[in-house]
Amino acid sequence: MLLLIYTGCRPAELVDAAKRKATSRDPVYEDDNWDSGYDGTDDIQDNDPAYEKVEPWANPHDTDYDDDLDDSSDTREYKALCYEDIRLWIVQNFSPGERDLLAMEITLAHHKGADKKPKPTTFLFHEERLPILCPISHILALAIKDNAIQVDGYTHAQPFFTSQLRDPTKAVLVHWKPEKLKVPIFRQAVRTRTFDGLATSEHKALRYSTFAFYLDRLGWAAGFAQQLTSYCFRRGTGNAVDGTATTSGRDQVMRHNPQTGVFCGSYINEKIRFIVQDAVLDQPTDTGFLRAFTHMSLTCDPRAPVSVPQQVMDSLPPDPEVEELKREREEFRKRYRFFSRAPPKIRRDCDQLRRQIDSLEKQRDRAIKIEYRRDYFYRIHNEELERQLGKTATVDYVEPVIRHQLPERTRLQEVVCDIYKDLGPSDIVSRRIRAIDLMVALSYRKEDRCRSRPRVSRACSESSQEQPLPEGPFPVLCKKTQCIICIGDERSTYEYRTRTYSTVNKMRNHVDDMTT
Repeated sequence: MLLLIYTGCRPAELVDAAKRKATSRDPVYEDDNWDSGYDGTDDIQDNDPAYEKVEPWANPHDTDYDDDLDDSSDTREYKALCYEDIRLWIVQNFSPGERDLLAMEITLAHHKGADKKPKPTTFLFHEERLPILCPISHILALAIKDNAIQVDGYTHAQPFFTSQLRDPTKAVLVHWKPEKLKVPIFRQAVRTRTFDGLATSEHKALRYSTFAFYLDRLGWAAGFAQQLTSYCFRRGTGNAVDGTATTSGRDQVMRHNPQTGVFCGSYINEKIRFIVQDAVLDQPTDTGFLRAFTHMSLTCDPRAPVSVPQQVMDSLPPDPEVEELKREREEFRKRYRFFSRAPPKIRRDCDQLRRQIDSLEKQRDRAIKIEYRRDYFYRIHNEELERQLGKTATVDYVEPVIRHQLPERTRLQEVVCDIYKDLGPSDIVSRRIRAIDLMVALSYRKEDRCRSRPRVSRACSESSQEQPLPEGPFPVLCKKTQCIICIGDERSTYEYRTRTYSTVNKMRNHVDDMTT
């Protein structure tokens, strides 16, 4: 996401946007029963993430999320950002007595229309005070985790920030291993062939649809009133560059052909970036006030609902079209009772009915969710006006904090959310080193899925973080209700590895699910 902001690129320049064949829609009937479940795979362009639905990689018919062993590095398989597109430099500081600096060059060549008229563009990055806003820190953490650095010994962040170059060496290029040059930087979560479930692929690039799913879900969770897309960042970058760079420089950043007027026609902010009223009255403009009204964060509300309460869904009348299709399917079931007894044409008709029902229900849930969220943003303003008119005391909003499963994620959150800038040079470097090392440590761990994420207030969270982490020795002998596969998974949490099942049969069913 930082690269989207700092380069104004399209997602297709970073991830895999190649079109693929549609996945198989044939449902799998484990039981010869008309009432067997079916999860539709229709490609519907949702305007919001379906939190209650499965993730994109949960579809067993989609082979793009399968892990395979084809990791050949001789040819470049994806038009996505790879290690060979990135050059990491250690540059001698021109100020005497100061430490060396890190710099990074990224070349983006897979822009729109690159096949007909290539316009590769190279962007330069330097270190940022805040690790959360520093692209070098994130790329360096990925390189350390992937073991992509050619010189041995650079397995943590500190050696990169303690170098001392001397004349005549002005800069040193960090070379990547030859087998890593064509490996994508951002890679897909895939189903592994072992007992680990999901893992980051070693060579498959992140898919455009998966990235859009993540970004859309982030926008809803953050409370934006408008849909958060990659073009929000691209338009923001274009308007930021438009105010500081020349027209030719702006077109180069946006990869627009010169003198075409594409930016003014499609990307310029519809909100004028100055107040005409102040210009007419010849008075200064409050830049903070103007900046607030030109950002989409003005209407951001973290209290906005991300889903519709179940009682609201139950109170709504059913969709008559869906009910009609269900009655038609029920007539087929009563006539033939078993799916295998129905003629082939009836089977195909029943499959089509199932897909139509699933598609219509998804569209209905999506429309209800959008309307419920839109009603919240409309209603909250009236409630606030009534509260101000009645001089009603406002309850202070306490930001909820998610209690993470992994201690590495909790520590990383503390570091990256520390936005204090008034630190000394050594403290800034120490904070950046700690952030990179925690990113690498977190990449080796696995967060297990849970049905509900416990949310606590910030005060409760801060008090709970002072307690020691529940890590302890593992028993030599396992109980009959414990899974030996989970105990051996060092990436999972201690609680997940040592959990017990209520009965032996449930533990065996769990093992069967993992091994099949």
